[in-house]
Amino acid sequence: MFNLKRYHLRKIFFGSFSLDFTIFDSALAKGLKLDSSNVFKPSQLPRHVVELILQDDLCRPSSCFNNSWKIVHSGILPGCEYVLALASVVLPIEHALIFHNGNYYDPTWQIHLGELGKEYLLIEKFTEEELQLVAKICKMEEGYLYPPMIDMLKANGNFRYLFIEQE
Repeated sequence: MFNLKRYHLRKIFFGSFSLDFTIFDSALAKGLKLDSSNVFKPSQLPRHVVELILQDDLCRPSSCFNNSWKIVHSGILPGCEYVLALASVVLPIEHALIFHNGNYYDPTWQIHLGELGKEYLLIEKFTEEELQLVAKICKMEEGYLYPPMIDMLKANGNFRYLFIEQE
């Protein structure tokens, strides 16, 4: 049986009471249909891949969505996929990373924080071709293409399967 206590991130204290907050609470607050089967732990990127990413300036601090987008499109890791997730170092945030040959990698946090997150919850993976298509069908009002993010997918009817039905 799945034990939610294992996934408690921290207790948030409010005066005389505390609130246990999990990554699943964040998913629920965002209206996402996720469960324990979506939990994963990334691996460390091999040093030679980190060097290629840095050499080609594909990873900047606080830019996980753009970093993952650029790495997927760069060809450095053929067949690499874009991963949209919730992730946490302290509290859960929306995050993007990559998937290649059966492994998840978090280039932004590995390179710029020097560590990986403590928890990751998969929302969706996109191949390079799917990534372009998703960006086109979720195009913002001003017409620009952006890497997929939760709000973009939620606003587009094609991704209802990711979200809890609203009545």
